[in-house]
Amino acid sequence: TRKGREMSEPKIAGNDLQEWLKTTRARCEIALLLIDAKRNDLLPTILEDLFYGTQIILDCYCIEEI
Repeated sequence: TRKGREMSEPKIAGNDLQEWLKTTRARCEIALLLIDAKRNDLLPTILEDLFYGTQIILDCYCIEEI
């Protein structure tokens, strides 16, 4: 279940999944660029953003609401 989640959380439908996955890939690429640039100070921000975006995908496709 998704108890405790905000009701305003984004929903994913149809072709939106492809866009969410492209965005997730872009976030991964940004994280890799930050590592290459030795900008470890910015890694927590992009990793948190990556986690949140991925969690939305998982919530929409892998968790059944009851």
